[in-house]
Amino acid sequence: ASSERSMMLEVHMGPYLPNMDDQFEEATPYADAFGTSSATLLGVHLDYQVFQSFGSLAIGTGIRYGAVKGNAIAADGSAATDETGLHLMPATLSLTYRFDWAARRFGFPVIPYGKAGASYVVWWMTNGRGEVANAYDPNGVGRVGMGGTMGWHAGGGVQILLDWFAPDMALIFDDESGVNNSYFFAEYMIHQVNDFGSDTSLELSDDAFSLGLMFEF
Repeated sequence: ASSERSMMLEVHMGPYLPNMDDQFEEATPYADAFGTSSATLLGVHLDYQVFQSFGSLAIGTGIRYGAVKGNAIAADGSAATDETGLHLMPATLSLTYRFDWAARRFGFPVIPYGKAGASYVVWWMTNGRGEVANAYDPNGVGRVGMGGTMGWHAGGGVQILLDWFAPDMALIFDDESGVNNSYFFAEYMIHQVNDFGSDTSLELSDDAFSLGLMFEF
């Protein structure tokens, strides 16, 4: 495809299993409520390419949402019959470097990239009625079951140029919609989300894979 390129839209999906229990020495509130289940996050990321030469450098922002459901835990730590849900909405601000020089120069369809930046995860707990519930710490002290936790993320992935497999279709897509290139991607990201080590914040860190599509325009 030959139209001007300046932005990249990512649509992606992947599991997220917060390391919430790591902040407690003996209690395991996440495992007690949700077992080994993870939330499936769906989201989008949009970035703008500020540099294009030996690869491209972009700055962008993204947002995702997902939830996991399980059984509520009573104040004394025992299992309850009510359903509970943990809802996660991570927002990110990222710098992304894509080594696309070989793709531009020689048409090589595989492009590695790295990504890093700041994270902020909005979270809330719900009861069986879908209302925001009270959460309890291991000592039985109640608190409002919602909040936000800051942190950072870093990782990378590989994007595969789909235009390489169907160049004629890619040209038509470019002419009709302005999408210069389309990619499939696989990404591995380290998320450190605990208000930079605060003992009073909810630990929401995780190392996770995600898959999706990218559209460059």
